[in-house]
Amino acid sequence: MRILAIVIFGLVGLPLSSVGAQNTCHQADRYSAHFISVFKGMMGPEDSALRAHFTLPVVDSALVTLVSDPQLCARAGHAIDSAAYLLDPSRPIPPTNTNPLYVITIGNSFAVADLNYPNKNDYTVIFVFGSLWQFLGLGGA
Repeated sequence: MRILAIVIFGLVGLPLSSVGAQNTCHQADRYSAHFISVFKGMMGPEDSALRAHFTLPVVDSALVTLVSDPQLCARAGHAIDSAAYLLDPSRPIPPTNTNPLYVITIGNSFAVADLNYPNKNDYTVIFVFGSLWQFLGLGGA
């Protein structure tokens, strides 16, 4: 029993990178600048209804930033896979997604955009998550 507990504890403590393929962070570019601009714009009073829809707090614009931490980007990849399944559980599970992601922090919340996410519209789907990676909603930019 003691060995089993040690093995289970050891597996729980593994970093995400050792679990398998994972998403990486997108570097700053014109897309990230656009996404950051959209979320900074949501901090004004004129977009309070949209901000409330996602239950995002009002934060100083300095707290809306692009993430470069590989562990956060890997976690974001798991979060969007889980949210996609939550939205459509009958959809077949796609192969592991390792696309670079745009992960934006909004205070303690996150917005995640994957330019390769399947979309039939002319905008990029953005997943919004709370501080504990709970799914808050979808948007487009």
